[in-house]
Amino acid sequence: MKKAGKKGGKWKNTLVQMLLGALLGFFLVVAAERLVGGIAGFALAFFALVVSYPLHILVHEGGHLIAGLLSGYRFVSFRVGSTMWIRQDDRIRRKKFSVPGTAGQCLLDPPKLRDGTCPVALYNLGGGLANLLTAALAAVIGYAVLSPQIKLILYIFALCGVLISAANLLPMKISGIANDGYNLLFFQKNPESALAFYRQMKINNYQSRGYRVKDIPEEFFSKEAEQHPEDPLQCGIAVMRMQRLEDEGRFEEAGLLGRNLLRCKELLPYYRLVIEAELLFMELIGPCRPGQVEVLFTEELKKFLKVSKHSLSTHRILCAYAVRFLHDLAAEEKARKDFERIAENYPFEGDIESEKEMMNRI
Repeated sequence: MKKAGKKGGKWKNTLVQMLLGALLGFFLVVAAERLVGGIAGFALAFFALVVSYPLHILVHEGGHLIAGLLSGYRFVSFRVGSTMWIRQDDRIRRKKFSVPGTAGQCLLDPPKLRDGTCPVALYNLGGGLANLLTAALAAVIGYAVLSPQIKLILYIFALCGVLISAANLLPMKISGIANDGYNLLFFQKNPESALAFYRQMKINNYQSRGYRVKDIPEEFFSKEAEQHPEDPLQCGIAVMRMQRLEDEGRFEEAGLLGRNLLRCKELLPYYRLVIEAELLFMELIGPCRPGQVEVLFTEELKKFLKVSKHSLSTHRILCAYAVRFLHDLAAEEKARKDFERIAENYPFEGDIESEKEMMNRI
């Protein structure tokens, strides 16, 4: 297991994101002043930016969808913000779900492996390419129109598309999660990364069909992935295997696996927080040592749980904390009510069953 992290990696990601933001701000100010001018120009530019961002999220996820379908994938779910459209029982249903650090997500069921490989490049490139294509189209139309107001709106839309494409295709970690370019980088480094991506998509497809993690074929939870937690795709499989062990009630093994993964300094921040949250839960329903609970329940983890409000596991963990550590009936009641509210519109029936079973262990 690789332990040493790359020095400066985090700063490089931050610097790139700051440069992209600065470029957007500079262009917005210059374009607003030169094309329209005055307060009206800045107001219109700001409006164009506010509208362009969600539109490009739709374009981006739509690009993944089209590229995936062209690669032989089948539709599973499409999410913008916390609104998800998911295929269940041959119908498209609307549910609520979100992943911290993501503005949207399009998940598909990959085709069968051929010679041990799965088409992954076009699917991962599709989102960024869609943003670039629509940005180019907007720029061409903007150049052709005479109205300075429409020209400004189209130019802002075009730049927003270029920057979102760059933020997704340039390999980096954004809000603790690997972007499409980061995935593509690992596909080139190691064929096992592409297989890990295939397994993740297959596991998600089973979950969307109502399977509990413990009932999904074990072949998708490769133990080999545990040896490469620095690879975000293989680490995803290792984290899912930890969750499978929890679902089977094998908490000691799950805790050991989680602690081993945390030893990797290159572990994605998102996975690190997911693991720490589950280790906290296992401590709470187990020995519940005050000192260990305080060590595990860091301010960073508290913030993570706060932004993970659409996840059932969040309210299960908060309920365990209220019951086993705080002995706070009001906090327990709130966590249980939040759990039931989220469960009403949760997309994964198997997860609901599993989470309720773990709630009963509190």
